[in-house]
Amino acid sequence: MNPMVVIYFKKGNHFEQTGESFYLSETGGVLPAIGDLLIDPGVTVGQSRTNPKSRIVREVISRYFIPGSDQRTSTQHPPHIILVVKERTGNPDEVDIFSLG
Repeated sequence: MNPMVVIYFKKGNHFEQTGESFYLSETGGVLPAIGDLLIDPGVTVGQSRTNPKSRIVREVISRYFIPGSDQRTSTQHPPHIILVVKERTGNPDEVDIFSLG
């Protein structure tokens, strides 16, 4: 089974979905843990991928798991993992990491 990972931001007392998601297989089957940093693979058109100011880094601050079935109601759906993140721009000391992607 290949769970869907959905990204949320914490906004005050509620959560806001970013509209971004990926399958766990896209991270080699490794689930990002609290404290892990996710680098947004995209950059604005015309921006350098190695320029830290054009890269977005998201730090995982919490994780939620929604199982794929509910035995009480016989409901079946794909399992979901929700990562709550905070976002920042890249730092100059991360330039070598950004050059990899």
